[in-house]
Amino acid sequence: MSFMNKKFALTFAELALVMAIIGITAAITIPQLKKHSQRTELGVQLQKAYLNLEDVADNAIMTEGPMRNWDFSSNKVFFEKYLVPNLRTTKVENNGSCGDEECYVITMDGAKMSVANCGSNKCQVYVDVNGDNLPNLAGKDQFRFQFTKSGDDDYYLPETVRPLENGVEHELAMHGWRFSTNLWNCEPGSAASYNGSCKY
Repeated sequence: MSFMNKKFALTFAELALVMAIIGITAAITIPQLKKHSQRTELGVQLQKAYLNLEDVADNAIMTEGPMRNWDFSSNKVFFEKYLVPNLRTTKVENNGSCGDEECYVITMDGAKMSVANCGSNKCQVYVDVNGDNLPNLAGKDQFRFQFTKSGDDDYYLPETVRPLENGVEHELAMHGWRFSTNLWNCEPGSAASYNGSCKY
């Protein structure tokens, strides 16, 4: 009966050991959880940015006619005529000829978008899905999309907006806007992010 009434307790050493094990486990797992959470969040933000650009295309087609008749002659024309009027923004910066991010918009979702590389058939839109927040690296939170009159590949129709072919954004679009470990671990900000070597 005396054994049944006996109370058990942890000694200080045992308690310190348990706390140390919990601390070590947290130190190992929390950075991995944060990285996974960031990957997931950036993928969701990228999908929103792409859907916003699809809305831009749809709305501009309603007001300006088919994309085949759009004026892709300069970054500034595309920015002022097609992007800005058809995008819900919180800020519009419009300086110079719209080269080197002189012109950009901040969307309601916090993405930063600018226009580049316009030519006779296409214009590219550079998107930083979380604005000026880190990591600010190509293939992580900075991506490129292209409005194009042609449909010269296996995935996209003519007169659409599409992720840049052979880029990280294309791989993400093909896989539900989710980063794989391999895609996330591609060398950030380098040509590898856009030359097709970064595969899902």
